Order: sequence, then structure tokens, then C-alpha cells
Amino acid sequence: MKDGFFKCILGISFISIIAGCSNNTQAKQEIDATASKESVRDTVKENYVKFLDEAAAAPITEYELYDGFRFDMSKKQFNSRYSKYKKKENDYVQIKINNQVYTAKLEGKYLNDKLYNLEYTILSVGSGDYKAPSSSAVNSLVNYFSSQYSDYKHLFIREPLTTGPTHLWKKNNLIVSVSSLYAGSEINSISLEYENYPIIRGVSKKLSADQMKRIREKAEAKKNNENDPVVGMFKCKKTNDKYLFNGDGTGYFFTGGTNTEFKWSRKDDIVTLTYDAFGKEYLLFDYKKKTLKEDSESYGMLVFEKI
Repeated sequence: MKDGFFKCILGISFISIIAGCSNNTQAKQEIDATASKESVRDTVKENYVKFLDEAAAAPITEYELYDGFRFDMSKKQFNSRYSKYKKKENDYVQIKINNQVYTAKLEGKYLNDKLYNLEYTILSVGSGDYKAPSSSAVNSLVNYFSSQYSDYKHLFIREPLTTGPTHLWKKNNLIVSVSSLYAGSEINSISLEYENYPIIRGVSKKLSADQMKRIREKAEAKKNNENDPVVGMFKCKKTNDKYLFNGDGTGYFFTGGTNTEFKWSRKDDIVTLTYDAFGKEYLLFDYKKKTLKEDSESYGMLVFEKI
């Protein structure tokens, strides 16, 4: 009986060991697969960054874009060329690429009145009723531009590095891209974009510097104002109007179900409000009573109490 019992235990143990080995092997394979995918993603990201950096550092030699547009054209010249397209609703136009008609939206970006970015957002295929682009439309465009830019450096990338699966072609400063833009699991539109990348990078750096400056200024204003006794809500019992003063130097005036934004500052007992539409207004602050006084043309002197 004991021999049979021990044989049973040994059998179960052996099976457990085999199962454990199998599970360990599967787990290792999953880890290896995940590591491999991460390695591929890192390589793609490195190639993408290198691709962009090369374009940003390249001399500006390429100006000619699709269908008569150029990087150095002015907004007036852009509008003149744009006016030659057949118009559709919502300012969309009909364009033709490789004998195929598309409905698209055009957008140009300028620096010192010189075009540096041109984007066609293709919304429909054909000249008739609306027909959303399909994967075959994307493939057709990719094949066409691959033949047109056969001497350009090519790169294909997927999300999340871009807004959708994207083919890019690069020659010196010029980057041309075709991207599939999705709504859920279906292609919603196709982006055809031309970028003068040294300018794009310069504009991005300037925007980043400006944004950082605004963030620093806002943080400094908040630091200066957050302990100000004016910060908070004030209400007038007579009119039910309210003033809200935020710690970042912004605020709102509430009256009759509407609100108007302002910027504020205080020097001693004078609080200055600056409205975009109305200009400046001055309130008198009472430190002891924690009230604001407003000289109103309609109601006379109004008192706002902190609540």
C-alpha cells in the first residue's frame, strides 16, 4: 500500500516539475518577446529622430512642392495658386494626384511671409459623393510618391511616434509624408504634408522658448500673488455681482449669469483690473474689512465683501 502511495506521490511530483518547467519556459519566451518588441521600438525611434535631425541640419536646397507650390512663396502667391482649384463645400478643393481626384483641405504655414509647411488633408476619393479614403487609396499614394521620390531617403513608422502609420521621404531640408489618420479602426483621412524642416525645427524651438517664458512668468505671478489677501471671491449684496481673484493674476467678474475674464494686480490699496474689451478698472481694497469698493456709474459706490 505504501509503495503504491509513494509511487503516486512521485508521479504527481514529476508532473508538477514538468509543468513548472513548461510554465517557466513560456514565461521566458514571453519576456524575450516583450524585450524584442521594445528593442525594435527603440531602434525605430532612434532612426526617426536621426531622420529628423538630418533634415533639420541640412542646407535649404529644395523648394518645389506639389502642384506649383513652393516653400518661398508668399501668402498672396499661395492664395493665387489656391484659387485655381475647383471649390467644394467648407472651403474644400478638388485635387488630382496621378490621375485620381480627391477632395482635400489645404493649409499653409508661414514665417516672415514665406511658406514653410504645406498640408493636404484628403477627406474623400473621387469627384462624386463623399467616399472616405481606404487602405487602397493610401497604398496608391505611397506607390506614386515612392516613384516620384525614388532618390530620396525613405522611412516608414507607426504610432505612437506619429499620428498614424506614416511614410516619409527626405531630401536635404524637405520632408514629404503620407499618413493614414484613423477614426477608431477605420481610415478617416489621409495627410500629405511638405515640411521645410530646418524652419520647422527653428519655429518649434522658438515656440518652446516662448512657452517656457510664459510658464515662468505665470509661476512667478502666482508666487507673488497666491498669498495676496485679495485672492478669493468677493460678492456685492446690492447687485449679487461677484469678483473672483485667482493666485496667478487672472480673475472673473460675474454678473447676470455671464462672466468676463480680467488680469489683475495690486499696489497698496489700489487693485487694477485689465479687461481685453473694456480696458482698465480700479477698485479700492480695505485691508481690515477685507472689502473692495467699486465706483459704479449706475449704482454709485458698491461694496464687495469677501466670502
